[in-house]
Amino acid sequence: VGAVLAGGGVQAAHGLRGLNLEGRPRLSGTFFNPDHCALYLEICVTLAAAVTWWFLRNRRRLSMDATVVGAAVGGGLWLGFLFALGLTGSRAALVAAGAGCAVQGVLVLVWSRGGRKHLGLAAAALALASGALVAASHYGPVLARLAVFDLSDSNIALRWAIWRDSLTLLGSFPLTGTGLGTFLEAFALVQSPATVGVRWVRAHNDLVELLVTAGAVGAVAVALTLVGVGRRLYRLAAAGDTEGRAAVLALAGVLAAVAVHEMADFGASLPGNWVALVVVTGALLGSPSAGGLRRVRDGRRRSARAGGSRRESGEPG
Repeated sequence: VGAVLAGGGVQAAHGLRGLNLEGRPRLSGTFFNPDHCALYLEICVTLAAAVTWWFLRNRRRLSMDATVVGAAVGGGLWLGFLFALGLTGSRAALVAAGAGCAVQGVLVLVWSRGGRKHLGLAAAALALASGALVAASHYGPVLARLAVFDLSDSNIALRWAIWRDSLTLLGSFPLTGTGLGTFLEAFALVQSPATVGVRWVRAHNDLVELLVTAGAVGAVAVALTLVGVGRRLYRLAAAGDTEGRAAVLALAGVLAAVAVHEMADFGASLPGNWVALVVVTGALLGSPSAGGLRRVRDGRRRSARAGGSRRESGEPG
């Protein structure tokens, strides 16, 4: 998580350095496309929110200084990444980040015994988030793009046409699809006049592209994988341990944000994004549950007691 957040800081800093309101008005970091950089940043937004919750949740185990500093750093990262996300000008990414943070907010309210007191924190977080976006008002071209969200917009209408044409391939290749990595060639078979004239390498919707290139077999494989991920997250949350629940909070937010964003883009196919997504998913799913942590601690205590008794009897430890 720390490595991914550090990478997000590099993306934001590099993007701000190269931001040019006339020639390049949108923050893109080291990515060619600002929308793809936005996917990485929304992963960082949800991770930073989980880190902040972890420090606040562990306030009884940590010192007051550690709690305040940790929560302030986590909250600052959350606001900073949200600000950078706004500067990418990606409308889908802002909706996706909002969906991820909303899922996290619901989980926090469900886990909290006195849920009402967290409503105030949620309201404060929303106010700070709004402030971060308003602070970006200096960058007029970016916010002007964010303010325009019309389903009849030419860019949105073109994507609707791509998805509609793509789904017509399912009738010819329903079981196994056209084959992974064959979207470019397969889409040329069904292009309508609305999409002719452009070389479409991607469907700009990973769900549609998965159905077209992998068919029912690929969809079932992904569904079974998600069921396994969901069962693991449920066990971690049900254990009631702060470490496990922090992992659930982080991964639930990340997956929700990425799932929403990928319904309108293909940023997860970029190596930097999918490597970060896969590594974070594996690391968080590997978090030990409360029972697992207790077994590890009990084993260490038994080993320590056994070593002490051997030393007292003169036996080698």
